[in-house]
Amino acid sequence: MADYGLTDAGFVIPTFDDILNNYMNSLKNTFGADTATSEDTVFGQLFRIIAYTDYTLWEGMQGVYNTQTLDGAEGIYLDEIFSKRGFYRQSASPGSGYAYVKTNNKAAWTYELSTEIYFNADNDLTYYVSTPTMLNSKVGAYLVSKANATATGQSAITFYIQSAIDGGLNSKTLNPASTTFITDLTNFIKANVSATDRNYVRSDANNVYMGFNATDNINPVGLITPVKFYASVPLGTKWSEIPVTGAESGYNPVGVESITGISSTFAGYLDTGNFYAFSPGRDIETDAEFRSRFNDNLDEANAATRAAIVRALLLTDGVTKVKIYDNPTLHDQTYAPAMTFQTIVYGGNAEQVAQVLYDTKPINTLTYGTTAITITTEDGGQEIIRFSPGDSKVYSLKLVYQSANGTTLSTTEKENIVAALANLEAYFELGSVVTNDQIKGVIYSALAFGRLTSLRVYVKLNTEDDNKYTEGDIVPAYNIVPSFDLENISYEYGV
Repeated sequence: MADYGLTDAGFVIPTFDDILNNYMNSLKNTFGADTATSEDTVFGQLFRIIAYTDYTLWEGMQGVYNTQTLDGAEGIYLDEIFSKRGFYRQSASPGSGYAYVKTNNKAAWTYELSTEIYFNADNDLTYYVSTPTMLNSKVGAYLVSKANATATGQSAITFYIQSAIDGGLNSKTLNPASTTFITDLTNFIKANVSATDRNYVRSDANNVYMGFNATDNINPVGLITPVKFYASVPLGTKWSEIPVTGAESGYNPVGVESITGISSTFAGYLDTGNFYAFSPGRDIETDAEFRSRFNDNLDEANAATRAAIVRALLLTDGVTKVKIYDNPTLHDQTYAPAMTFQTIVYGGNAEQVAQVLYDTKPINTLTYGTTAITITTEDGGQEIIRFSPGDSKVYSLKLVYQSANGTTLSTTEKENIVAALANLEAYFELGSVVTNDQIKGVIYSALAFGRLTSLRVYVKLNTEDDNKYTEGDIVPAYNIVPSFDLENISYEYGV
């Protein structure tokens, strides 16, 4: 036979006829040219069986060979090849989204839906509450009338909203009998929702509508960014958005108003549904999808763009955060001289980072930074790649507070504060500014409504003396990732 097996062209296998003819030629060379080899002879039948067995063995060997190649590997073999490159198949995942719960003033703002509560959908699946959520945590729509407010018998009602602008918990006290009550409440809400959501906040002479259809103020459609919102006395009708996750993994679309019921009702409950379609979830990634995504990432990583450089660096072992300061002008700028770019890299090995920068940066573009690594080029030359390693600074917190009932914060309440601050901290990037109001808003949101009557937040670097505590904002350097010393928060009861 011709050359088969491992060749310069890859793994080549013979055809069935090639194998059979080889056996028949050997027979005739051994027993004579007139040896009978037709299908009705013993030799003919025997060696056709043997040839078929050989052919299946060749096919098996080809299959083994293919499992070791990017184009031929399938299933777990493709997983193994890509995993060695730090690339993994996307598993099946459940759908998720926000179901709304419509309630009236008989429902306490602090009522919490636990993770044991589930919603029914018209795709015959159930969606469980993913995180215990109080009714005031994410309000998507709200309807309050002057009559509602007046009926409370209160001469002063305080409204609270967690600002979508700066994260602070803001309040405004209004008199329902005032002729400007409706206007003042509308303006207060507008000032604290996102710019886009202001279009969904309107009023007429007697009512305030938040998250309603602009054409008729009848049908609630929900804010794009729901807000924590409540009043000092229960009033009005509200639509609270509750995060939910499918009980089963896989692709299962859920359209608008496809939530049809809830597993358990409560005082003040009116209805349920969903303003927005859910993320549909996904089935486990197929071989074709997996291979295509891998190739797309290679193409992106090899392109000389800001996004490509960041992507390639984030795929480097140990690198978690990247920020690029590019200066394509002829004038020096704060973080990069003329015609250079500075890359701030948090984590990773310096040599590996430099190599990735060399591999992905545009040709003839100069790098800038505090670290210089010499790279050997493809033609045996040398090029110096510069970048700046990112660093972290840990900040201590001191909370000075007063409570409504004169009691100090419990262990559970302090744990809730730590969890809320940890969630905020997870979003910090290089150079992230953290305002004092942000921290206050997060702390207020972690506690029951009205628990604290006052709160002052002081911050300092954890390496500084206590006399350095300040109520100012955290403004780190451009190459610093801020974090909190969550294990050593100081709590003081006082003014």
